[in-house]
Amino acid sequence: MKKFLFPALFLFLYITSNAQTERITVLTYNILGFPNSGNNDPNGSDAARAIHFVNVVEAADADVIFVQEMTDATGADILLNSLNTNGTLGKTYGKAPSYIQYGTLGNMLFFNEDILNLISQVALPTNFDNVINGNDAPRGICEFVMEVENQNCTQQKTELRFYDMHLKASQGQSNYESREAGARDLMDYINTLAATTNIIAGGDFNFYGDNVSDLPAFPEPGYSYMTSNVHTNTLIDPIGAWIRDNATYTNIFTQSTRAAGNPGYGNGGASGGMDDRFDMIFFNGAVNTNANYVQYVAGSYQTFGNTGVPLNGQSSNTDILYMSDHYPVILQLDVTFDPANACSNCAPSVITFPAN
Repeated sequence: MKKFLFPALFLFLYITSNAQTERITVLTYNILGFPNSGNNDPNGSDAARAIHFVNVVEAADADVIFVQEMTDATGADILLNSLNTNGTLGKTYGKAPSYIQYGTLGNMLFFNEDILNLISQVALPTNFDNVINGNDAPRGICEFVMEVENQNCTQQKTELRFYDMHLKASQGQSNYESREAGARDLMDYINTLAATTNIIAGGDFNFYGDNVSDLPAFPEPGYSYMTSNVHTNTLIDPIGAWIRDNATYTNIFTQSTRAAGNPGYGNGGASGGMDDRFDMIFFNGAVNTNANYVQYVAGSYQTFGNTGVPLNGQSSNTDILYMSDHYPVILQLDVTFDPANACSNCAPSVITFPAN
């Protein structure tokens, strides 16, 4: 029998493994007219609310945060500085370079720079072919193209496209039509992208449920248009149908965080208590089926901080109560990387065999 002798020293076998999964948490948040520099209410001032914002983001362990109702670009600097000065998670956050305004409000993106790169930011065009009975979408949609990096191999990246939306508010036929116009603007744009594109769309959609007397149909035409199956990139709502102002659905309601009579601590906002599901996050089929290295984590979608608030009740979470008009919504994504991509800077795994 032939013997194979190992040398006295250990034999090292180096095997490079590119397999890794990054789990990221996506959060969308209507922050109610921030900043408001003239407000000196101890609970409603900009300084106080910035700390509440950090507490919410850190409690959610959020990596991607898109907000609505920012009133000017200085608000983004205030919140970013607070995240990076007062945070305790050890994450370093960045923000989108541009504040994109609609009327007196605008959208903004914050993100965990340790694992994400922002590639581009675009304000989607309004398609005037989508005007319905003279009603267009008065609020623009922001696209953020991002890459998640493999922490063992920075040459391996997976792309995601995020869309931050704030559709027209209030009931009434003209407002339903404006929301539908905004939904059509989004779908016109994302349907030009390949079906394997990883798409996540979130924000304050202001969609109503099916027990509104003047609603032409349920789901609202805008909601129905986005989630119908006639698109290249049909959007999926992981929660599905709901009825507003109905106690059965309070666990998914997002608005309002304040009960009737609550003044909003000097920042206004709605005060009718929990009765509507306005805030949502959608994703396309590629994310639903993990077609391109991004997978929705089943069961991770939630109205964050809504822990048993009764119908028309008020939030018991003081951070959300002071720093919001709505509850934030979160979900999680598992991001992996194409192992076919070359990786020259991965740290190798080491397996040792003792000498015989």
